[in-house]
Amino acid sequence: MNIDKNRAGLTLASVSGLLHLVWVLIYSSGLGKMIDEMHSSELMGGGHDIGGIGFAILCIIGSIIAGYIVGWLIAYFWNFFGKKEQE
Repeated sequence: MNIDKNRAGLTLASVSGLLHLVWVLIYSSGLGKMIDEMHSSELMGGGHDIGGIGFAILCIIGSIIAGYIVGWLIAYFWNFFGKKEQE
C-alpha cells in the first residue's frame, strides 16, 4: 500500500498548524499564562512570553512547514520500505 506523499504532508501540516493556532488563541486569551504558572516549576521553566502576534504567526507558519516535511518523509519511508517487502 502506497501513501501519497503530498497528501500525508498536507495532512500533518494542517494538524500541526491547527494545534499551534489553538495554542496561540488559548495563550492570548490569558488561559495559557495560567497554565504556565501551574507548570512553571516542573515543565516550562516559567516566565516566558509569546513575543507578540508576529512571533506567534511565525511559529504557526514554522509548524506548518515542519509538519509538511515530516508528513512527506513518513510517507516516503513508508513507501520505500513497503516496496522492499513486496520484492
